[in-house]
Amino acid sequence: MSPLRPRGRRKTSPGVLDGIHVLLVGGPEDSRDVLTRLLRYAGAFVTAAATGNEAQAALRIVRPHVLIVDLGLPEAADLGLLASLRATPTLRELPAVALAGHATLEIRRRVMRAGFQALLLPPVDPDVLGRLILALAHRTAP
Repeated sequence: MSPLRPRGRRKTSPGVLDGIHVLLVGGPEDSRDVLTRLLRYAGAFVTAAATGNEAQAALRIVRPHVLIVDLGLPEAADLGLLASLRATPTLRELPAVALAGHATLEIRRRVMRAGFQALLLPPVDPDVLGRLILALAHRTAP
């Protein structure tokens, strides 16, 4: 059975991501809001940041289990954001997922070289995202 949807239903299961903190960075505001609501409904604690600078400021205060970065960040810091975070000892092992509108083979390679554990393309399936977050969050502790 899917972690975010009960069998036979197209509805996110509440509580599946209880105790998991996600830092969601970038993307259009409406997309970020929808994804934030979905993750919160599933039980995740979500910190949303519009820009890489906001994400870095948030990381001075919170320690998420998983980082999700939309690769269309306004300041063009998408792939560079993870590299700068990895320079901080406490963030070296922070699991990261990239979201992209499209991905050529070269983009996929760059994403993986940058240190992301996964790349998701739209439409993002909530079940796939939920399983991925669960797997990555249980790999590390904040």
